[in-house]
Amino acid sequence: MRVSRMFSVIAVCAAVATLAAAVPPAAGLGRPARLSASPGGAPAASGPASPALPAARPTLVYPHVTLPGGAWAKVYSDGIAEVHRAGGGGAEIQHLPLRGPDGGTSPAGDGAAGLPAKGELIGDLIRGHGAPFAAQQVVVIYRPGVTAAGTIAPPARELRGPLRAAPGYTSAPGLNRLLARLGVDRAQQLFSGVGRGRLLGLHATAEHRLGRSLPDFSAAFVLHVTGASVAAAVARLRADPDVAYAAPNWTVTTTHTPAIAVPASVLHLAEQQSRADATRTGAQAATAVPGNYTLISSAQSLLNRPGADVVPAYAALATHGQLPGQGEIITNVSLGTLDDASAAASASDPCNFFAKNYGPTTEIINSQRYLDWPSMPLIPTFTSNASGVLDPTGESCGDDPTLAEVGLDFSMMAPLPHQLQRAGAGGAGLTDLLGIAPGAGYRLVVPSAAGGAVTAVDAAFLAAATQNPPGTTC
Repeated sequence: MRVSRMFSVIAVCAAVATLAAAVPPAAGLGRPARLSASPGGAPAASGPASPALPAARPTLVYPHVTLPGGAWAKVYSDGIAEVHRAGGGGAEIQHLPLRGPDGGTSPAGDGAAGLPAKGELIGDLIRGHGAPFAAQQVVVIYRPGVTAAGTIAPPARELRGPLRAAPGYTSAPGLNRLLARLGVDRAQQLFSGVGRGRLLGLHATAEHRLGRSLPDFSAAFVLHVTGASVAAAVARLRADPDVAYAAPNWTVTTTHTPAIAVPASVLHLAEQQSRADATRTGAQAATAVPGNYTLISSAQSLLNRPGADVVPAYAALATHGQLPGQGEIITNVSLGTLDDASAAASASDPCNFFAKNYGPTTEIINSQRYLDWPSMPLIPTFTSNASGVLDPTGESCGDDPTLAEVGLDFSMMAPLPHQLQRAGAGGAGLTDLLGIAPGAGYRLVVPSAAGGAVTAVDAAFLAAATQNPPGTTC
């Protein structure tokens, strides 16, 4: 998730808009839009007010698409397809890429995208596989006018056998009976840690940005379903007139590639050469072009021309006593394991297995958890719960236990010029990295619950957007 400046709020709008667009959240976030503060403190889109927008509820475009082997599919306008196997053997959810006016495809679409031609659609359904989602979880938004408590967890006995009166999930009796038949034993409102005015401001900004109506994600709920499959629950909820949106709680994973071991002889030679180079450039001023080993040896060849070509930028900013990125705060929202030595030492710690087998990923200093990596500044980390509330010492484990993707992100951006690196944490050889924006401040936010559920990622984006001081979210 890497985007540009001004995304501290708009990244959230796009991330949460994936809820309303019924897509897996791997979709790109698009370009940022500038925001201004409304009198009530909620962000509002600059520019003219949006005109009346069409209804946001997805429509059923193809009630019955015949597929080989007796299978068939029901396809909605937002790309969600219910694929039914022959002989009533169950159903799965697939998500079809939407086609834009330029012929390109996107899981999210841009407001003008639509389903492909029916022939292509059938081909996609034949080739496709069910998208991954959290077990027994459905994300739902009720139609305007239907109210619901923040969290309701009816006793199991109320969901077994003949129902005299359905639990009061919502203000709509018919919808309550459906939720009871689906075995919903918990309905929890999302983003409850963020003020409703703030969420409504984000919603207005997202609608202005996309030029179309979106369901009110300030009233989104996660349902835990025990009486039906996720696919069946989504189908029945989408057919209910009191439901504006229903979809699985999609999941995402980190972009992780297998590690490639660097031979010990190569590491040793690089460290020797790095020390020799550091001796020669030790008198270099802090504002000069950096002498980091990976820059001068082209180990980070991406920094060279015709790649990022960072040396001219460093040289130009050096005349002003500045570094690239200076004055910015960049918040990386990702998935990953945050644990420390205390987790490795305690068999009762939930992250004990990961800390013992992979090694601690962070350390806590003065009530704040940090990434402590060579060549980089200390980077504060936070976990976000489902309500969008941050914890500066929060622990999370199970996703990416070596922080491979997080490490890739920060190794591209954060490493300092060699002479500015922290005492005792300087890089040597191939760890003497140089970032493209070492003057910026950095933060990391990950969901407190592992698994990559889109609702948890959306909550982490919201939490990052409301941090003070604000930053750029990527």
